Amino acid sequence: MRNAGLDGLRGLAMMLVVIGHAIQFVPGYASSHFENNAFVAIYAFHMPLFAVVMGAVLRVTGRRLPLGATVARRVRALLVPFLTWSALLVAMRQAAGGNIGFVAFWRRYSSAMLYPDTTVWYLWFAFIVSLVFAFAGAMPSKSRIYVLAGAALLFFVVPLETQFAFEHLRWLFPFSVLGYYLYGDNRVRQHLRTKRAAGLSLIAFVACFTAWMPDYSVYVDPAVIVGANVGDALWIWALRYIFAGSGVLIAVWFTRALMRTRLSVPLVAVGKETLGIYGIQTIVFLVVFRFAPYTQSEALQWLLVPLVALITLVVSFASSRLIGLYPASRVLLLGGRGAHEPKRVLRELDPLPWTP
Repeated sequence: MRNAGLDGLRGLAMMLVVIGHAIQFVPGYASSHFENNAFVAIYAFHMPLFAVVMGAVLRVTGRRLPLGATVARRVRALLVPFLTWSALLVAMRQAAGGNIGFVAFWRRYSSAMLYPDTTVWYLWFAFIVSLVFAFAGAMPSKSRIYVLAGAALLFFVVPLETQFAFEHLRWLFPFSVLGYYLYGDNRVRQHLRTKRAAGLSLIAFVACFTAWMPDYSVYVDPAVIVGANVGDALWIWALRYIFAGSGVLIAVWFTRALMRTRLSVPLVAVGKETLGIYGIQTIVFLVVFRFAPYTQSEALQWLLVPLVALITLVVSFASSRLIGLYPASRVLLLGGRGAHEPKRVLRELDPLPWTP
């Protein structure tokens, strides 16, 4: 049974992904998106928001099945779509470059497995995180926090960057742990719902955005502590988590407000199609970046970005629904999600109660 509040959060995060990619890939913005305030604000917290929701979902789904069944389910739901979407993206790039030979394809595809950043990296991240939580869920309840803390420490100290998406595991895994434990802690949720928490989150987010971000990019910060200036690295990581965490709480409050309006319908609908939209919009923006005309007109760029984002979202949503109608594409591209899913929805409009 689905939670409409969590679907709403996922829908908001997916919309932010599409807007951020529109800023990044619409020609004219591509060389300066790190200097775009909207891009910086979105990228500060939209993937941590995904990770928090993922942790909340894993708390429920991970405890229903034994370890072996859970791993098999995650392979089908996440690893198979990652492999399929990666193959499609690599094939498109090969065709665009005029090189369609199998050897070249396999070389590039193998590289994409080592460096998931070049394709749909979040699916690989979600798969690895789900395996960690599956193993933790098989442990006694008092031992789970030690397993999760050990995994977080491992991601931080292993001196890898883009290999196997370690930079994303390092950055986002703690947010999944946060979502996992928030799901089951009523006292903390009560505090987070207060107006004081919302006000402090807004102040923290604005302070980080205005005082810190002009000096540090969301991507350029030290990715590891080992081998870096430890003091500076810890300070930057602390600021990143404050920046992202405050943005996540603001997004939760914003979603709570939207879920009490008619906008909840498209928001939840997008949230249910997140995986398909994620894969399809990645392909769409590759096409946009290659073929859209370059412009230096700032006014035209401001017009193009929301227009491209809206068209991409609509096309990706419709295509994902279509993919879900056919068994083969539903399994390969959506991990089995789609038209077969039960229609019952937990009509919980507040994404923070997260009551099973």
